[in-house]
Amino acid sequence: MATRRLYRGVLNLSTSVWCKLIDDDELETFKTLEPSDPSSHRIASLVLPPYLLPSGHHLIAMPDYGYDLNAVNGRSLSGTRLHVITRQLIEAIQFLHSHNLCHLDIKPHNLAMDHRTSDLTVIDLGWVMYGKPPCMPQGSAGTYECVAPEVRKWFDWEETEEGDPPPLYDPWKVDAWAIGHTVRILMNKKEVVVDGWHELDEFSRWMMEDRPSMIKALERFDAVFKSVLDVSRQKRKIGRRIRSQVSLFFSFRVVYVPRLDVFSLNESTGYTQSGL
Repeated sequence: MATRRLYRGVLNLSTSVWCKLIDDDELETFKTLEPSDPSSHRIASLVLPPYLLPSGHHLIAMPDYGYDLNAVNGRSLSGTRLHVITRQLIEAIQFLHSHNLCHLDIKPHNLAMDHRTSDLTVIDLGWVMYGKPPCMPQGSAGTYECVAPEVRKWFDWEETEEGDPPPLYDPWKVDAWAIGHTVRILMNKKEVVVDGWHELDEFSRWMMEDRPSMIKALERFDAVFKSVLDVSRQKRKIGRRIRSQVSLFFSFRVVYVPRLDVFSLNESTGYTQSGL
């Protein structure tokens, strides 16, 4: 697997792009998804043909999708934005699963967000594997700190190869666990203030414990968070109305200036009062 190096560049005067080095396996994943309309999913797509380098790596260019979620500050994820991101992440992985692809390396570094639109994109496909259920792979995959316990066991075993190898694992359930884990990482960022914190906390735990299919995850998400998002929208609506009324008040208010008494000093008689 190639080490990811990501650079920003300019395709023309109005379009910025990312340039990245990838290996043959990741390029094959991009080619597998190429027939799909990029606007129909949340997986990175190429804007130029890949260029083969002497090292055997491929130089690719993709749209500038924003900033990876590891670099995004907590304030940018507050309110209901983290809910929006969570749903989009489930949609993205559901798209991969529908093509018999499992990501196996879901983490904030591999996800990008456009600050203007809150659109989420999966920007790294380096560990994606192809397989039809009930495919059960073996071996380590992804990033140790961000993978499910059953995959972590393979990392540990491969260091020593002592004893029997760990059991095979279900890659679809591994992805479900990683979504819940990623949401929890983002929830714990400094300065994050999330609407419906308790509900999102429970949802992320459920993803990690039950490992549901993405279809079931979307169904539960919509059932749980519809009320949270509706309340949040209502609060914003009331807030806008209050700000509008306050603005109107200060625009048309009558300023009352009370009568002022001004005291002056008379050298012969002392203080005298004159009214203004």
